[in-house]
Amino acid sequence: MTPADRNPPPVWERVWCDGAIVPVAEASVSCFDRTLLYGLGAFETVRVHGGRPFLLDRHLVRMQRSLAAVGLPAPACLDALTAGVTALAAALERRSCVCRITVTAGAEGGQPGGGPRVLAQMREVPRPPRRPVVVGIAPVVADPGSPLAGVKSTNYLLHYLLRERAEAAGRLDDLLVDAAGRVLEATVSNVFVVRGGRLLTPPAEEGPLPGIIRGVVLELAREQG
Repeated sequence: MTPADRNPPPVWERVWCDGAIVPVAEASVSCFDRTLLYGLGAFETVRVHGGRPFLLDRHLVRMQRSLAAVGLPAPACLDALTAGVTALAAALERRSCVCRITVTAGAEGGQPGGGPRVLAQMREVPRPPRRPVVVGIAPVVADPGSPLAGVKSTNYLLHYLLRERAEAAGRLDDLLVDAAGRVLEATVSNVFVVRGGRLLTPPAEEGPLPGIIRGVVLELAREQG
């Protein structure tokens, strides 16, 4: 019997945690972990194609920037993530999926619960909508001067609530606009416009999260002139 003949295990059955594949129940985080208490941490969401993470090296560079921005060191086991995500995809028999990588801050010095944790967990690829894409304008003013602007931190509640609000109203997403009325990004995606034969996107210096695929699109666009 081949793997394709069997029903694959549930996506959440196992995760990669600090260098090892373990059952979900064993991948716990301390109640003193500062990611749980304050949202202090960083994460990346990586596409897995053919059982291997796509552009993980670029994601890890951005994660290291995010960790530095919130004052956290990069755990040594990040170097093992490429092999770890590949092994997790094989263990779950998933050649095509989405992998979320989270680095927690760990407990304060002297508190029980230990240091930071690195977790990689997988889920199904979201299906694209089968209806026309509708977006709106978020009801808050984006702040490009925020210390979290352009940082993919686990302090993600504002974006989460804005996305929930958009979806509840039947929209795919909402655009974040600064005080000058300039579009910066959407709640979970970057924004591009084609105008006069030119591909335009808000510059990273103005505060949007510099998406990994955004960078690939810009590279391909330059190649095409």
